[in-house]
Amino acid sequence: MRPALAVALLVVLAGCADEPKDDGPADAATETSGPAGTPAVQGTNSTSAPRWQVGDTWTWSVRSGATADVYEAVSVVLAADGTTYQVGTTDPTDAMTAYPFHLVNLGPVDAATLAWQAHGTPVQLIRFPLADGDRFTTDFWSAPGAEVEVTAGDVTTPRGSEPGFRTVARYAGADAVFMEADYSPRLGQFVRVATRFGGEEPFAEATLTQAAVNGTGQPFRVTDLARWTARADDPNTLAPRTFTVAADADQLFLACFITGQGAYTAGIAQRGGAVSCQGQGTDATSYAWAYTAAAEGTGSVTATPAGPGTLTTEAFAIDIGDG
Repeated sequence: MRPALAVALLVVLAGCADEPKDDGPADAATETSGPAGTPAVQGTNSTSAPRWQVGDTWTWSVRSGATADVYEAVSVVLAADGTTYQVGTTDPTDAMTAYPFHLVNLGPVDAATLAWQAHGTPVQLIRFPLADGDRFTTDFWSAPGAEVEVTAGDVTTPRGSEPGFRTVARYAGADAVFMEADYSPRLGQFVRVATRFGGEEPFAEATLTQAAVNGTGQPFRVTDLARWTARADDPNTLAPRTFTVAADADQLFLACFITGQGAYTAGIAQRGGAVSCQGQGTDATSYAWAYTAAAEGTGSVTATPAGPGTLTTEAFAIDIGDG
């Protein structure tokens, strides 16, 4: 378990099926180690759903599209039952700071689609068997009815360029891009995932920097507690949100996405104490976060924007216990 309290850190960002195969094909790439400085890989060259193994490990670099600030998160397959992969992490603190961007496949991952969860909806960027020109419609956490298009093309992996698939999810009935990703059939994993939220450049982007096998980690199970956008000129958005924390929660995490001029503060209060994130807003969007040890019972989240912009607050309970 992490220390009871971590101080808030403010960094400026750019803006917030087939069944799995039992065995890989004959041309499966199943290295367990690589030369010095070269990541190990495990995957297949198939267009069908990959078969992840317990211990498969991926290292991600998560950054905004307009700043050098970087978060590194490592995801590890802890369990696989043929239907769902349970994906944990080697470092819960790193995973928590990267989690609010919803780019790294942590927690339960659907084995048939490799979709993970964000605010109660699946993040489904591909479907199997992969096919050039495939199109489908799906609901994302803030883009219902998104129209997804998959095209074949070279993608950049930790070992260089190779054949893969690129996917673009657009808002329903619009050309604006909500999310995009690159997938490597050889690795059986995404190598890049980014949100655009309609912008010309990524709001945030996760890049795969290493793939390995035989890793170990801790569970990373997330429960949403609150999520909303507050404005100083809208009293209806300023009321605190209440929540209940289960006994198995280890940490409470607070994420703040701040857009616009003025000072902004958000906080979590519970029986075990209080923690807040705050900052001075600019015309760009900033990201502030804080976390504290969870205490079973009720609590509340407050959001206090003091300027003309917006403060989007997200609060999570995270179970990083054994098993």
